[in-house]
Amino acid sequence: HAFGLAVPTGIVSTTGIVCSLPLGILLALGRRSDMPVVKTFSILFIELWRGVPLRQVETIALPLSISGFALAAISGAAMLSANATEYAGNPFLLIKFSAIGLALLNVLLATRLPSWRHRHHGDGGNRPLRIIGAVSLACWLVAISSGRMLGYW
Repeated sequence: HAFGLAVPTGIVSTTGIVCSLPLGILLALGRRSDMPVVKTFSILFIELWRGVPLRQVETIALPLSISGFALAAISGAAMLSANATEYAGNPFLLIKFSAIGLALLNVLLATRLPSWRHRHHGDGGNRPLRIIGAVSLACWLVAISSGRMLGYW
């Protein structure tokens, strides 16, 4: 039990990631289905989760994402220190670090915006947050992809 809860967490995370895309596609197709049972189930399932208040999701997701980032940063630093000279000339390392830095600046910017403080009011002022969310998604996809490419360069 040297890894503690890392193995079960990895299994649950991997299962959730692998299953969420096909489930989302099936539910989207189910909403457009001509079969009443499939259509009703899909609509009810989607609306159930859409009805969950963002504050409840945020209270769980924010600490999890912060601790996940901290764990990834620690393990990344340990892996980098194991082969630092080998990675020094790899262009994907610079791309990865730049994307992570931009993503963290993006978070800092998001928390300073007035729309961040009023995000739960539903007044339609979330356009800046949507743009910041898209930038965040792009940064993390670049960081993950370039991290994967480190081993192939």
